[in-house]
Amino acid sequence: ESRITLNPGAALSRDSIKELSGLGVTRITVAFETVNEELFRMTKPGDSLEAKKKLAGTINDSGLALGSGLLAGLSSDPHRYRDYVDFMFYVKQFENLRTVYVSRFYPYKGIPMESHPRCSAMEGARVIAIMRLVLRDVNIGPAAGWNHDDIPLWVMAGGGNKIYLT
Repeated sequence: ESRITLNPGAALSRDSIKELSGLGVTRITVAFETVNEELFRMTKPGDSLEAKKKLAGTINDSGLALGSGLLAGLSSDPHRYRDYVDFMFYVKQFENLRTVYVSRFYPYKGIPMESHPRCSAMEGARVIAIMRLVLRDVNIGPAAGWNHDDIPLWVMAGGGNKIYLT
């Protein structure tokens, strides 16, 4: 059995998804990073939250496994945990959701948010711990912004058994 996963943009059609399924694709990831519309527009100009939501629904309805991703620390607003929980309950609606990665924001030089604070490992672990309570049967793993020294922390927080370090 072939196990191919994709993380494309939001431009896939229902026909493309059907064709990909026939080629052995078993999971497609729609990386929202956030479902807070204002924050999404501010941090992901040129991308469309509505298009991503539509794509996630189409993937779910196709029967393929769905993956998604959250970017912790994208906002430094005191109410950012509400955004995290909104994301978790939004993706929870998809019955074919199988994986969610949690990245930690890291401010690279030359990006518009280069002066934005880095997301701490503790905040990332809190997000994973809350996510584990909400998404009990979903594989939760770390992605960008984590390093090998953080593995014990995310495992203790409830992270799954796959590592997506980049």
